[in-house]
Amino acid sequence: MKITVLGIGGFRNEGLSFNAYCLDRKILVDTPPDILQSLAKTGIKLTDISAIVLTHFHGDHYFGLPFLLFNLYMEAQERAKEAVYQEQRLTIFGPPGLEQKIRQILSLAIHPDHAYIPWCFEHCELVEISAGFRYRLDSGIWLEFRHSVHSPETFSVMAGLADSEKPLFAATSDTKWDVSLLPLFDSGAKLFLCDSNGRGFGDVHMSPEEIVHFVLPRLSGNARLLATHVSRTPSFQAGGLEFAVPFSDYQVD
Repeated sequence: MKITVLGIGGFRNEGLSFNAYCLDRKILVDTPPDILQSLAKTGIKLTDISAIVLTHFHGDHYFGLPFLLFNLYMEAQERAKEAVYQEQRLTIFGPPGLEQKIRQILSLAIHPDHAYIPWCFEHCELVEISAGFRYRLDSGIWLEFRHSVHSPETFSVMAGLADSEKPLFAATSDTKWDVSLLPLFDSGAKLFLCDSNGRGFGDVHMSPEEIVHFVLPRLSGNARLLATHVSRTPSFQAGGLEFAVPFSDYQVD
């Protein structure tokens, strides 16, 4: 499985690409405002994406969705003129209230009567996330979600291959440190993406200090953790903490 990091920036952001990533260049996790630019920099085509996961409804995680869907809509209109054309269908996973949130943001982004809005609902399957349920995708990857400690309702992500029950990859999404996260870090995944936007201990986001103190000692010897979701270029060096590099691929097998 290949994880492509599209950005590492958080809501407070000194010019970094916003936090998002892609699994096997097919499953996109979060659609921040600059998602089209980040996908272009990594060479991922919109038409290659088969599923989108919205971990929660904060602007730095889903305000780019209208532009992504509008560009898919425009491309579909152009390709429909071709002799051989197969319509693309997209699955969108998100927290409860998914349809209402998507309809609201699509309507705000352009005129609410624009034809792309009904097109989106005709060509997208909306799936409200149920924590603990394993979703098996046609791409040969399964996804499972757990609650993070964040408001509004936020989900961490685990992913594995169809022929294995153990996850290869896990990501916290936005969260503060809490012992309820331990099953995620004890899952046996080989690569973790971890929120690191907090400061010290007990902040609203997990901090580098908390990762070094609580998380790194729990990981198995062959596991790798990449810190992400930051407000400025990372400089924290203590405890061997490694930060994800934007527009980079990480392979896990």
